[in-house]
Amino acid sequence: MSKKAVGDFGEKVAEDYIVNHGYRIVYKNWRCSYGEIDLVAYDSKNCLVFIEVKTCTQAEILPYENFSRLKLAHLKRTINIFLQTETEISFNNWRLDLITIESKIKHFKNV
Repeated sequence: MSKKAVGDFGEKVAEDYIVNHGYRIVYKNWRCSYGEIDLVAYDSKNCLVFIEVKTCTQAEILPYENFSRLKLAHLKRTINIFLQTETEISFNNWRLDLITIESKIKHFKNV
């Protein structure tokens, strides 16, 4: 399976997971010139949630190990661009979550 196919599979699993947990998706794979946000959704408390999905098929590498400080800084900058450009989105609070897919789903809130 290609890296893109693995990523697409993981994002679909994560999407199904959050919808089943009461989230409402507003964007999938939102892109700007700086980067991409895998999923943007509202949780059950109407908090705007930016979700990074990491999927791994190799047992020796854990998905969250690919979530570095550099990746976090990059995502925060992409989120700031999102908040500046998507002015029709209303929110009181926002957070960044990480969902990892390996043999099971792990959801790290407010990373």
